[in-house]
Amino acid sequence: MNPNDQLFFDETEHLLIRPLAGGDAAVLLDFYRHNRNYFAEWEPLRDEAFYTLEGMQAFIAAGEREFSAKTAVYFGLFSRESKELIGTCYFTHIVMEYFQACYLNFLLDERHKGRGLMFEGAGHCIDIMFRFGLHRIMANYCPENVRSGKLLARLGFEQEGLARDYLYLNGRWRDHILTSRIYQPL
Repeated sequence: MNPNDQLFFDETEHLLIRPLAGGDAAVLLDFYRHNRNYFAEWEPLRDEAFYTLEGMQAFIAAGEREFSAKTAVYFGLFSRESKELIGTCYFTHIVMEYFQACYLNFLLDERHKGRGLMFEGAGHCIDIMFRFGLHRIMANYCPENVRSGKLLARLGFEQEGLARDYLYLNGRWRDHILTSRIYQPL
């Protein structure tokens, strides 16, 4: 994948969507700092170094390496009006050839929840990834995270099972509901 490939850039009614790049470190840092407590329940424990400019630069640089290796795309969702970063959609562990699948993770700034922006943004990011050639996108969520479950259902994800002690989040092992969406050509 070429970082300037226009396939990975999109606009919606309210959002500008593009891969995060090195110049986004300060806005990504603000995004994570502002939402630190809000995200804590659903994120791994992070050390203080993550919440520094250098930590964000390293995070983005790792994402850019994964993008170049065609194993991940880290999208930023930016407000068309204010240009601020209001959300992220990360597609990771991309495997092509015989699998053509990946995992989706998304985060939305707490100040923007309940307005349909993640449905708008994630829906477009999913479309981009299907145009890239994926057949299956998987997204898993904690049973208590009702909002994520409802969003994934609206996005066309179907429940496939329950994985016990699936991910270590916020200092403890958490069960996850496993979902996926399969590409369905029109």
